[in-house]
Amino acid sequence: MAEVIRCYVAGLEFLGPRMVQSVLCIGDSETEGNMSTSGRRSWGHIVTAALSTANRPVSHINAGWTAQTTQQFVDRGIQDIRRFLPSVVCFPGMSPNDFPTAMAVVQNGFENCLRLANAAREAGAIPIFWTSFPTNGRTAAQDAPRQWLNATLRGLRSNGWLVADFDAAISNGGNPASILPAFDSGDGLHLNDAGWNACAAVMQPVLGQALSL
Repeated sequence: MAEVIRCYVAGLEFLGPRMVQSVLCIGDSETEGNMSTSGRRSWGHIVTAALSTANRPVSHINAGWTAQTTQQFVDRGIQDIRRFLPSVVCFPGMSPNDFPTAMAVVQNGFENCLRLANAAREAGAIPIFWTSFPTNGRTAAQDAPRQWLNATLRGLRSNGWLVADFDAAISNGGNPASILPAFDSGDGLHLNDAGWNACAAVMQPVLGQALSL
């Protein structure tokens, strides 16, 4: 009786004649690419493929993990930074999996993400924050902590941090905000392929700047 060992391939490393810049994308299902056609074709994959050239190869490490809280993806992300030694690290300012979405919870998530950003810098990588998606069906009071977070993230730009404003591209900008119908996968939280493409378009100039530094 033969024994079969199955394993999940998390990544592949190739040796080539040119230095490859790697981009580590950390987070939950919104980083993973949940609800895309393949379930894994995230904005990170799209944008790194667009920026990669023969003279400047760019690789993508998808470290999105469905259902993880901010605390979980930050702790795991710090280990992944040490493991992969990326050129750039991209991550959200919090996870919608943090419950309840009270101001204190969101502020704690943001503090954790600052810890992740500092870990990236200490490892010689350039951190990029991205703003948080709305969740359809919330009241203005329920959406207020997320709105505070995104305003705080946008304010980081004046202090030299890089921020990709996904929210501005895929939400209706209301109070409370909702995902634009053209980008909604149907669950009111994740994006469809058009939405992931819209996020990639926002990230491309920000990531291009980081890769040129």
